[in-house]
Amino acid sequence: MLDVLIIGAGASGCFTALRLKEEDPSLKVAILERQSHALQKVKVSGGGRCNVTQDSEDVAYLLKHYPRQHKQVKGQLKAFSPNDMRLWLKHHFVETVAEADGRVFPKSNDSQEIIEVFLNELKRYNVPIHYNESAVSAERNAGEDAFHVVTQTGNDFHAKRLVLSTGSQEQGYRLAESLGLPLTPLVPSLFTFCVKDDRLHACAGVSLDAVELTLNIPHIAKPFKQNGAFLLTHWGVSGPAVLKLSAQSAVELYASKYKATLFVDALPTQTQDVTRLALLGVQAENHKRDVKNIKPHEALPWRYWELILEQLNIPLDKKWCDVSKKELNQLVEGIHHLALAVDGKGVFKEEFVTAGGVDADGLHLQTLEAKHHAHLYVVGELLNVDGMTGGFNFQHCWASANAAAVAISSSF
Repeated sequence: MLDVLIIGAGASGCFTALRLKEEDPSLKVAILERQSHALQKVKVSGGGRCNVTQDSEDVAYLLKHYPRQHKQVKGQLKAFSPNDMRLWLKHHFVETVAEADGRVFPKSNDSQEIIEVFLNELKRYNVPIHYNESAVSAERNAGEDAFHVVTQTGNDFHAKRLVLSTGSQEQGYRLAESLGLPLTPLVPSLFTFCVKDDRLHACAGVSLDAVELTLNIPHIAKPFKQNGAFLLTHWGVSGPAVLKLSAQSAVELYASKYKATLFVDALPTQTQDVTRLALLGVQAENHKRDVKNIKPHEALPWRYWELILEQLNIPLDKKWCDVSKKELNQLVEGIHHLALAVDGKGVFKEEFVTAGGVDADGLHLQTLEAKHHAHLYVVGELLNVDGMTGGFNFQHCWASANAAAVAISSSF
């Protein structure tokens, strides 16, 4: 009989096990993992660098990056903050560095360093990971205050406490539903936007460091807005601003079948009046030159400037002296309000995240124990919590794992 069985050897599952053993080394803990390797999302995070957390201790700031359930994670983030995670890693000889945008990585820029620390610590604490063991059922032992889990190989596991940490895997939702936990349907989060516009092909790879994006979704009165870096691709648009916007509007975009209009303000720190004056100045000083060869601001990449001209049907070889007042106003609009028709979603590398999962209504938020199923806990992405890109999803994994581990260790 195990004291604790954890289903899922991802970030939250492995960290739950480690925090359990740190709280009480005498606990008998084991992990089931359906795949042949652990910590797969840790491996691919940040392009293999592992964006392990966010460089902020401001809880109010952190909560803004959990679009739907930020109130539910408040206590967990207070109890185990980004700095707590960085200190934990430092204690295990992993130095971390923060980048200008707040993302935190191991100094080595190698996710494998994080993986090895976790696996070495699990081994030191004698916590086995049973690989290629997918849980197909979980139920209470008849007449016992314990759980009985059966895997696809026919193996049986019995434990006094059960932790579900399966991430976005269907297996976890199936188990949660069978145990009576309330669920919100899954929808994708953190994805790129597909835009069906052949003109984008010539702009593939063009990036802007700081834009403001506004997303209008049919039948949704209030638009969604995000600022940040922006990337044009041959299939649409990507970059941090788009990814944050996809997380913020994940549920609404899913309902609209990923149909929306995206407006791009390429010069968000500048008013339209200032832009209009800049255009008038360009026209006055370069009236015999082609419009494609003179742009009103250095922050506009050349190919992006041509995209604006093409969308407004202004010939690239038109002379500045022939640009009408109406066309100047249209250029102002194009710079500050370029419209792109979103028609589908792409993927963001292998760092997919889902919105939806086990609802907070069925859990005690401070402990993540099921309200109507004593000694059953849920952590990580299986919870109906999803964060924006930038280390927020991993930080929730660490914080939720810590909350459950502290509660479980004190329950014995």
